[in-house]
Amino acid sequence: MLIDIKNNKSKWFFVFIGFTLPLIIEYLNNNNFSKYVYLAMPGLLLTIFFKVTDLEKSIQKELKFFQQISNSKYTVEITEIVASLTNINTKKDMILNRVVENKIADIKHELNDIQKDAYYIRDENDLATLPIEMMDNVKHELCATLLWREDTLFEGIGAAYIQSMHEAIDKRDVIIKRLYIINEKDLENDHILIERMRSDLQHKVKVCYIFETDLKETKIDGISSIDFGIWDSDRVWVYNNKVYNKTNNGKRSAIIYNDKDRIDRYKLVFSTNWNSQKTIKFK
Repeated sequence: MLIDIKNNKSKWFFVFIGFTLPLIIEYLNNNNFSKYVYLAMPGLLLTIFFKVTDLEKSIQKELKFFQQISNSKYTVEITEIVASLTNINTKKDMILNRVVENKIADIKHELNDIQKDAYYIRDENDLATLPIEMMDNVKHELCATLLWREDTLFEGIGAAYIQSMHEAIDKRDVIIKRLYIINEKDLENDHILIERMRSDLQHKVKVCYIFETDLKETKIDGISSIDFGIWDSDRVWVYNNKVYNKTNNGKRSAIIYNDKDRIDRYKLVFSTNWNSQKTIKFK
C-alpha cells in the first residue's frame, strides 16, 4: 500500500511555518541584515515547499513502481532480471552492454506483440509444448483444421497431444472438431491418414474432411493460413504455411491471436468449410 504523503503534506508544512516563522522574524529583527533576509523569506519558503513537493512526487512514483512489481505475477523473475542487469552494469564492459541492449530490444518487441494480441511462436520448445498445454486447458470446444500435407502434429508432439486430446473429451466433455484438409488421392493411397481419422472417430472426435481445392472463404482479410485451431473462442493458433516463416530446421512457425475480430474471421472460415465438408465412415 502506498504511503499517503499527499494528504499530510499541507498540514505538516503549515505547522512548521506556524512554529518557526515567528522565531525567525524575531531573530531577524535583531540582525543588521534582517530587512534583506525578511524580504527573501517568502521566496526561500516557497523554494523549500516546491522542493519538498518534487521529492514527494518522486517518492510516490517510485513507490507506485515497486507496488506494481510486488503485485505482479512475475515478481521473482523481475527481481532476478534487475539483479542480473545491475551485476552486468558494474562490469563496465562495452560488449556485454551491447549484448544486453539487443536482448532487451528483442524482449520489448515480443512483449509489444503480446500486448497487441498477437504473438509469434518460433522457439522449438514452444512449438512443441504450447499446443499440449493449450489442450490440457481447453474447457469447452476446439475447432481445428489439419493441413495433412504438412503433418505438423507429428513433428515431435503427436503422441502427447493426442493423449491430452482424448483426456479433454473423456474427463472434461470438451467438444473437438477436426477438419482434415486433404488431396483427393489421399483417401485411396494414404493409410496413415485413414488410420488417424479412424482413431479420432473411435475417441469421439468429430471428424470431417475437405479437399484443398474446395476450400472456401480463404481470401478473407487477416487470414494468413488455412491450418489453425480455435480454442474456446478465446484464441487462435495459426501455423504459417510460407517457407520464410519456417524455423531453422524447416519446421513451420506459428502465431497466436487473441483479439476478437481476428478470432471471428477464423471462426467464419472454419464454419463455412465445416458445413461444406464430407463425412467419413468406416465399416
